[in-house]
Amino acid sequence: SIAGEIQANVESQRQNLSGWVAAHTRVAEDAAAHMGALDDASGVPSVDEIQPSKDEMLLGLTVGREDGHVVSYPSGDLTGKLIPSERAWYKDVKAQGKTLYTDPYVDKITSKLCVSIAVPYYKKDGAFAGAICEDISLERLDDYIEKLNYKGEGMGTIITPSGKVVASKDPALQDKDVKDVPGLDKQFDEMVKNGSGTLTQNVGGDNMVISYATVDGTNWIMLLTVPESFVYSELTTMKIAFAIVTVIGLIVIMVICQMFARRITEPVVLLKERAELLAGGDLRSEGIVVDSSDELGDLAHAFNVMAKNLRELIGNVANTSDQVAASSEQLTASSQQSAQANESVAQTIVDVANGMEAQLTSIDGVKESVDNVDGQVLETTARAQGVSERSADTADAAKHGQSLMESSVTKMEEIEKSVNETADVMDMLGKNSKEIGAIVETISGIADQTNLLALNAAIEAARAGEAGRGFSVVADEVRKLAEESQQAASEIEERIGVIQKDTEQAVARMQAGRGRVQEGTEAIRKVGAEFQSIMDKIAQTNDDMTAINETMHGLAVARETRTAAAGSDEEVQSVIGY
Repeated sequence: SIAGEIQANVESQRQNLSGWVAAHTRVAEDAAAHMGALDDASGVPSVDEIQPSKDEMLLGLTVGREDGHVVSYPSGDLTGKLIPSERAWYKDVKAQGKTLYTDPYVDKITSKLCVSIAVPYYKKDGAFAGAICEDISLERLDDYIEKLNYKGEGMGTIITPSGKVVASKDPALQDKDVKDVPGLDKQFDEMVKNGSGTLTQNVGGDNMVISYATVDGTNWIMLLTVPESFVYSELTTMKIAFAIVTVIGLIVIMVICQMFARRITEPVVLLKERAELLAGGDLRSEGIVVDSSDELGDLAHAFNVMAKNLRELIGNVANTSDQVAASSEQLTASSQQSAQANESVAQTIVDVANGMEAQLTSIDGVKESVDNVDGQVLETTARAQGVSERSADTADAAKHGQSLMESSVTKMEEIEKSVNETADVMDMLGKNSKEIGAIVETISGIADQTNLLALNAAIEAARAGEAGRGFSVVADEVRKLAEESQQAASEIEERIGVIQKDTEQAVARMQAGRGRVQEGTEAIRKVGAEFQSIMDKIAQTNDDMTAINETMHGLAVARETRTAAAGSDEEVQSVIGY
């Protein structure tokens, strides 16, 4: 805008100067047309015929012809005194056949700086007839130089195409060659080539804004040089205003960013604190309340669900462990009762064995008594009575042993049922351990998703540039949280792995114990079956001993009867033989 304003000022003065030159050019061209018509009439011009209208800037008007006639205003007829063919302006215009403008020069008569306008004219047949030379004073150029400024500042200069300074606001530059002016010498050729434009150049040690344009006809370069410091003084004020607005805008943006960052980081910090508590084993913390529905809200909700599931899981593990402990105590008590029952059974079997041994001894004695029945009937009867009593005791002991055996079988069945229940609990504990592994995988997945969200936030922050620097920090915090969550998940996974390993060992041992208990139960049942067989045989033996006792009692009675009746040993022996 500033460059356009400067250029517009230069263009305005260029048009004015071009109009001034064009007006004087028309004077010469009109005179040339008049001289052409006069030549066709074979007339010789006089001073009165070429006298132009009054113009203070017009210093003289000269007509030169091919026949050597020269008439000049205001000097008069100069034929013979001035030879046209020897004048430079005459030769140049004759050679080029168009209107020419000489470089400015100092008039010898008036000592004024002037410029000559040479216009050729021709005969009807087209032959060159002569030329008109108009001398114009350049004092008026100072008026254009004075008007050539930018808001009252700047220096106007007019330079010919050959590089000579025609007019300048700086008197030191008057009549100097542009090659001797530092700063302009390097740019003048470009000015002549381009015709008009604006550039910045260091002139005399100061940076200058130079706007230039070409005057029509003369091709003079009219330029305006304005100090850059003055040109851009308004820009400096605008810079200060924009700087203030920018600072205020940055402060507002920082406040807004801080608000958004706090809105993002506060849930993240809270999530980090709860995650550290959770990683430290504290499951009593309450859920995180996040009202946002973005990824942080989803993350907080997932973290709350994870903490809840983990609390429930640990609670189930604790309950299961209590059940396992109770079942173990029950199993221990049942084992002790089984051991006591087995001791009782063993003691009963020992008693039965002793009874059987005594019974065998008694049977041998009966045989000897029968063999030696002679004189020993009373003794045999007494011994038979003792054997019968011991058989009854043995039967009672066997019944008691059978009762203990049935109690042992019942206890072993209860132990087997308790072991089976414990094994089911251990199986459930194994399943819960596997579910713990699945939850740990879910935690790892959440950490991976959080890490992926942090990466996306970092990418979006990188795209946003400086405006996304705060979001880049938030993305880094989210990534750190994801890494800590991943680490916590790994620690939980290691602990759960140890629990799973111990649970698997406990399940394996419980399965082995179940097998041993089943084997013990089966063995007790077999012992009960054997003991039942012993009971049957003891009952049969008791029946036999009762029969023997009754027979022996009958024999004793018969012996006493026969002895009383017959009174002889032969009859008694006969009865015994019977």
